[in-house]
Amino acid sequence: MKLTLKSQILIPFLVLIFTTSVAIIGSVFFATKNNINLQLKESLYTGKNVFERLMAIRGDQLIDSSEVMVSDFGFKAAIASSDKNTILSALDNYQQRTDVDLMMIHNIDGSLLANTLNNDPQDSSLSQKDIKTIKKEGGLLTTMVINSTAYQVAILPVKAPTTIAWATIGVAINTAFAEELKKLTNLDVSFIGSNNKGELFTISTLPEIMSADASDNGNDLTEIRHFYSDNKEEFISLSIVIHKLNDYQINAHIFTSLTKAYAQYTPLQWQILGISILALLTSALGALSISKNVTKPIAFFVKIAKQISDGDYTDDKAHKQRNTTEIITLENSFKKMQKGIADRESKILHQAYHDTLTGLPNRTQIKEYITSLIEDSSTTEFTVISINIAGFSQINDAFGFDVGDDFLKTFSKRLEKLTSTPGLSARLSADNFITILPTTCTDSVPKSAHTIQAALEKNINLSNIDIAVSVRLGAASYPEQGDTAEQLLRRSGIALNVAETYNRSLSFYETGEDQQYMKRIRLISDLGDAIKNNDLVMFYQPKIDLHSQSISQVEALIRWIHKDLGFIPPDDFIGLAESSGMMPDLTRWVLSSVAAQASEWRKQNVNAVVAVNLSAHDLAHDGLPSFITELLREHSLNASDIMLEITESAVMDNPEHAIEVLESFKALGIDLSIDDFGTGYSSLSQLKSMPVDELKIDKSFILNLPSNKDDQIIVQSTIQLGHNIGLRIVAEGVETIEAWHLLEQWGCDKLQGYFISKPMPAEDFAQWYAQYDPAEHCITPANKNVESLLGNS
Repeated sequence: MKLTLKSQILIPFLVLIFTTSVAIIGSVFFATKNNINLQLKESLYTGKNVFERLMAIRGDQLIDSSEVMVSDFGFKAAIASSDKNTILSALDNYQQRTDVDLMMIHNIDGSLLANTLNNDPQDSSLSQKDIKTIKKEGGLLTTMVINSTAYQVAILPVKAPTTIAWATIGVAINTAFAEELKKLTNLDVSFIGSNNKGELFTISTLPEIMSADASDNGNDLTEIRHFYSDNKEEFISLSIVIHKLNDYQINAHIFTSLTKAYAQYTPLQWQILGISILALLTSALGALSISKNVTKPIAFFVKIAKQISDGDYTDDKAHKQRNTTEIITLENSFKKMQKGIADRESKILHQAYHDTLTGLPNRTQIKEYITSLIEDSSTTEFTVISINIAGFSQINDAFGFDVGDDFLKTFSKRLEKLTSTPGLSARLSADNFITILPTTCTDSVPKSAHTIQAALEKNINLSNIDIAVSVRLGAASYPEQGDTAEQLLRRSGIALNVAETYNRSLSFYETGEDQQYMKRIRLISDLGDAIKNNDLVMFYQPKIDLHSQSISQVEALIRWIHKDLGFIPPDDFIGLAESSGMMPDLTRWVLSSVAAQASEWRKQNVNAVVAVNLSAHDLAHDGLPSFITELLREHSLNASDIMLEITESAVMDNPEHAIEVLESFKALGIDLSIDDFGTGYSSLSQLKSMPVDELKIDKSFILNLPSNKDDQIIVQSTIQLGHNIGLRIVAEGVETIEAWHLLEQWGCDKLQGYFISKPMPAEDFAQWYAQYDPAEHCITPANKNVESLLGNS
């Protein structure tokens, strides 16, 4: 059966109102109960704090009284007399002056000498553990159970001048103490002492049967417990351990009544319930009235809604529904909605074809524009120029994103002014732009492109700061280098990539670069799979320590044998890893492989330190030190088992951050080396501030060392400089015995190169390492002739 529109409005209203009311009532009751519980628990914890503070104050008073007593000359004389009556007289005198409940004197061995109790106390001797603590700490504040009564006591040595006895002053933990605590906290208190044989004593402000039930020692004393009295009154309690030994235990339990606390809020809950019922009835009547008023004009708004859904936003002939102000407002809102939807559709259409930041056309519009040029029969030639702002990310880093946005807006306006027709320039991404160069002669394109570049590279002044502008251009011309919009955009982008790679200001697309580009794309894809599938391999090249003629280090070098393309040089795919964002994954793969291999070598007594190369991308990730720490732990390696080599240029990219990361590595105990030294632009002050242990001279200075005097001067000076600031020096690229002897003569510490050994797989290196003999490796007839030659020169 179909319900009327009035019923469809009224029934959900009533259900919603009823559900809401029940939810509110339930929430209020729950919140009230929860709040009461929280308040009572807080009062228990406050009572616990008060109790502990009161115990501490009593302890301090006992310590003070004890110190006064044991320092009194007459008291010490009485103790020294060993006369029991004299000692008892002195104890009674001090007990009256200090208002304490217990005073005892123990012999040095802990046996009881005298006490102020009327009966013979049981369990009153001091244990050897207590005596040892008193001797060590100079005194002891503890709790003792004597004749089924608990005492808080302070025990101090009596010295004359050496220790002649132990003096004990105590106050009873009794009903008076419990009542005092109840007055302070308004909480009931029980003290229960027990030993292995059973209960020693019970003191409580509660009825005895309730106290026994509430103090079940089988429960966790740190938790708040619920229990019921004989008359069904609900309590919660919190236990406090006063003293716990193997022999006995004393606990305090503080209580408060939940039932009485709930009873205080019962009238309020009834009031809330009554108000909620009244609100429910009133809301139901209101819902009935609303349903009547809403259904009348509803057909009118259905008509308007249908017009809007049909795309008609301009109908101004609708009949006014004058029954209520709200309906009139709703009608006006519908009309505003019509206009708002029309405006938003226009704005969305604009955003679909324009960049939101600069207002320039985006890729979609420029692609359609290029397509229209191609389809225009009057178009003969034009050139698509891709533009990249070099180092734009550094502008964001240096000045912030707001300045970066203003920079892009200014740059976009400048680019737009260079084109004669609107829509000829577009922004493709953060710092990549496109412009169309109409031309009837391709020979004029280079000149026009350089003119555009010169205009774009003028400094931009923002907030009185001149920001230098540097751009790279890549060009592809129609129809020679592409006959579709997609083809021209892609090939101009390829040309731009070439310009960026080879640091050119302008690069034109050349035939065949598509294949190179596709190869790069394939290598990027295959490299990700190679990392995941462990298709990469590590080779190792040894380093000789010239001081010991031993193999002290070995450098880990990654190799990729592609299943289809064969050997891929590291310089090719490492650059791809950096540009594609895979460098962190590649570095972690290398570190994991090297750590596992180093662990295996340690079992084979191959004790060479393994050096691993890090790039600038690696230094930009702060999580690498923790990753290496976990690797060392996983493979049971020491930090000294690996070394990290960082290229000089990588450090120079961001010296402050790089040095911060290097400090993290150094804190782990890992030795650090500056690789390819001499190829970057580090200053001596920067080098001195780096937390490195080793300097590795680039092989470009070593390969022609015997014949190149300039290289000899540079290398010799570098060795001296490094040693002067406490660094070890390694020379890579040693391929001749002549270079070996020159470096040895100048005091170089380690050598690496093909003259020693080419890089080899891990298994081959382990075998080579086992067979390595310094005498056989270094002293040959050829070597001797060179030594003779060098000696005669």
